[in-house]
Amino acid sequence: MNAYSLERLEWPAVLERIARWTETDPGREAVRARRPQADATWLLGEQAAFREAADPRASVRQLVLAGAVDPRPLVARAAKGATLSPEDLWRLAVTVERGIRLKAAVDPERTPTLWARYGPLNPPQEVRRAIEAAVTETGEIRDDASARLFDIRQRIRAVEEEIDRIFQDILRSPAWRQVLMEPLVTIRAGRRVVPVRQELRHQLPGLVHDQSGSGQTVFVEPMAVVERQNRLAALRAEERHEIDRILRQLSEMVGKNRLRFEALGTALAEADALLAAVRWAEAVDAHLPRLGGAVLRLEAARHPLLERPVPISLECGGPRRALVITGPNTGGKTVALKCTGLTVALALAGWPVPAEPGTAVPIYADVLVDIGDEQSLEQNLSTFSGHLRQIVPMVERAGPDTLLLVDEIGAGTDPEEGAALAVALLEAFLERGATAVVTTHFLRVKLMAYSDPRVVNAQVEFDRASLRPTYRLVMGQPGASHALYIAERLGLDPGVVARARSLMGQDHVDLEAVISRLNETERRLEAERREAEAVRRRLEAAERDLQAERARWERRREQVLEAERTRWRRAVADLTARAEAVIEAARTAERAERERALTRLREEMRSWGLAPAGEEEPAPRPAKDRPVAVGDWAVGGRLAEPARVVALAGDEAVVEAGALRLRVPRAELVPTAPPRAERPARSSAPRPARPAGAARPEVDLRGLSAADALDALDRFLDQAVLSGLDEVRVIHGKGTGVLRRAVADFLTSDRRVSGFRLGGAGEGGDGVTVVRLGASG
Repeated sequence: MNAYSLERLEWPAVLERIARWTETDPGREAVRARRPQADATWLLGEQAAFREAADPRASVRQLVLAGAVDPRPLVARAAKGATLSPEDLWRLAVTVERGIRLKAAVDPERTPTLWARYGPLNPPQEVRRAIEAAVTETGEIRDDASARLFDIRQRIRAVEEEIDRIFQDILRSPAWRQVLMEPLVTIRAGRRVVPVRQELRHQLPGLVHDQSGSGQTVFVEPMAVVERQNRLAALRAEERHEIDRILRQLSEMVGKNRLRFEALGTALAEADALLAAVRWAEAVDAHLPRLGGAVLRLEAARHPLLERPVPISLECGGPRRALVITGPNTGGKTVALKCTGLTVALALAGWPVPAEPGTAVPIYADVLVDIGDEQSLEQNLSTFSGHLRQIVPMVERAGPDTLLLVDEIGAGTDPEEGAALAVALLEAFLERGATAVVTTHFLRVKLMAYSDPRVVNAQVEFDRASLRPTYRLVMGQPGASHALYIAERLGLDPGVVARARSLMGQDHVDLEAVISRLNETERRLEAERREAEAVRRRLEAAERDLQAERARWERRREQVLEAERTRWRRAVADLTARAEAVIEAARTAERAERERALTRLREEMRSWGLAPAGEEEPAPRPAKDRPVAVGDWAVGGRLAEPARVVALAGDEAVVEAGALRLRVPRAELVPTAPPRAERPARSSAPRPARPAGAARPEVDLRGLSAADALDALDRFLDQAVLSGLDEVRVIHGKGTGVLRRAVADFLTSDRRVSGFRLGGAGEGGDGVTVVRLGASG
């Protein structure tokens, strides 16, 4: 933006508003020097810095820079050999301290952009320490600034005490009281003296330094203090020389660090300007716009210089690059134009804009403005000539990255010619690819939007009832000037108004009426669209609420399920622990004890609501007391489950339990009903499978790896023990003998096993191991 355009937009006034929030003079000057830029990289960096500085969690947000000065003029003087005053040196020390704070307030994690700017700062801390060691906050030189100065001031105080004592003696002495005009000590010519009566001055030996205007009083330095005051004056001179030496030394240190001070001053000014922009943005509710693209979009933008501005929203660019704003005088057309220009200027300065989020500003290479009346009697310029001086370069410089803001385009000349010129200018702007926002009263320009798709109308609203503008900008509608209506409402002779309407021509009146009806239709459609949009938002909100409620129920369901899972896991863990305790007791107990342990386990399982394996139906009751016979099913002795009697040999019976044949004393056997699997079927349905969990008297490990085989064997022995089996068969096959040896090694150390052997004839031979269960002792 050139200086003229910025001036017309009142850019300096906006800068002054922001500068009020600075804390230092250099910060204020940095704000006042701010200008819009077209460098995308710089702009994005400025926006990133603003976001970091505006973060309330960042330390830089609470940074205080008040007290810092622009060190460059002071440092330049020191670099040329000048001696700086104590006050100037103290200001430099404060500035260094503020620079140290700035460096400490940024970090590479939370504020990476600001860290890149201020992290490398190297404030001359050694100069600050030297200044603070010699100068006080009030600009005095400390006594201990040097050893020599300390000694001189000690001697000065001693001499002053002597002089004070002598004067006190004179003032208290009755002999001198009549000589003195007043009992006080004053200063004349840098020497302490007492006021003496003129006629008695010879009674007090001393040097006369002055007399009063009346001549009645002379001011005498008593001889008793003359020599002491001479010594005091000499010491004061020594003090001044030593102070000058200290100040020269400190000034030399400042001059030698010129580059570091200059970098520090620039950084502090930039940081103060940035924090001022943050504070201003919070005060006016400004937000960073989206930069780039081809469409200029303002969302509820507000003029930054008005106290209670009416927000405006507009869109211009892309396929519709010309926006024509129409409406009555004082209706807000120029305010809308300036608001648009200032919003763009703030955005291209890297600052936030007083508008809602969603505002988008393209990065224009050039923004040209023609606002206001350029009439000048001194330069012999009419209103029309003044406008043309700005319009001519606009036509020359218009391009795809150009924004043109023109107030009352084509005004200041014959209306017919002005309207034609306005249309031609708009067409020229569009042909060159520029984006243009213009205001006008010309009907011909309004009608362009109905014939040229690149042009869109907008009007500033006018309340016909109150004769006042609402200052609202309505997109898509042309506005009327309402001149005759306003004149009529304000009391102009109705005959004059009627004559004016007749002179306008029926075509013009009809066209205005059509435009008015069209605007009314568009307003109604817009109202319906807003209502539909409100309904859509309500439906979306209801859907979001429903989704949220569903999510809450899902979370609650998952919590309940997880609680149940946790309860079951605890219950299973408890059951497992109790079962393992019973199983371990059964493994290690003798036969009678094992039977009791198994009984306890079955009782435990029933208390848990679980039926022990094989108890789906009541166990078969033993038959009447009689000797067993071949073909009977019997229990007793080592048999925990019913077995079929296949042979009788003396006092023993040969029983068949699965694939095993056992010899059992006949006296121990009791006839019983056959087990469920052996009972006659009551129908033609297949016989039921073996109950789940019922132990078989053998396990087949063939085809398994040694690890899997031993795992299966371990589970099989647990089931066998729980089922009360005394002897089982382990089928491992002959093969290479690896699996047989692994089984033997496993059984040797297993406490559930009391002994084992390879199978005999009819039992599988070396491919089977017969295992006896019971405590191994």
